Amino acid sequence: MLAFAAKCNWNMYIWQHRGFPKFVWDTEKVMQRLSDVKKEQGRLTGIMSTLGFDVK
Repeated sequence: MLAFAAKCNWNMYIWQHRGFPKFVWDTEKVMQRLSDVKKEQGRLTGIMSTLGFDVK
């Protein structure tokens, strides 16, 4: 994901980028990142539940 940020010109709208709308990504990297986020989501849900929040 950081590689994208390094290549991205944040002063442009997404539709102004060369190659839009043909998106290219590395499935392996996306899946790893998604897995990491899901794990952290579970940890946060557990902490909130322990603190008494009604987590559904």
